Amino acid sequence: AEMMDVDAKTLEAEVKRYNGFVEAGKDEDFNRPFTNQKPIDGEKFYAIKHQSAILATVSGLVVDYYCHVLDYDNEVIPGLYAAWHTAGGSAGEGNAAGQPLTGMYADLGLAFVGGYMAAGGILAEDGVVEG
Repeated sequence: AEMMDVDAKTLEAEVKRYNGFVEAGKDEDFNRPFTNQKPIDGEKFYAIKHQSAILATVSGLVVDYYCHVLDYDNEVIPGLYAAWHTAGGSAGEGNAAGQPLTGMYADLGLAFVGGYMAAGGILAEDGVVEG
């Protein structure tokens, strides 16, 4: 817990809760089956710190609300934007529906929304709109 910078009691409770889902074969929070998950047991396991950001909860580049790409210190890289598939977006196994969004219309819709948000950031930086 200390190496992960999390509260030890919270970590212990969450591992116990997760293992309960594995044993029951169902995630009670999302009413989804747990079919391939394994329990966390023993003292040694691997963990990563995941900081979710809008449009970047699956994988890919980390971005802020306006799709600015962030560096390792979570600072904006000036002039660099990423949206949807590049920033993780809602494609892949980790999306809310559990199915990747595919096809021309899904991809175009994702690109349009991401582009709109990035454009809003550029306009706010230029003082054209309020950020």
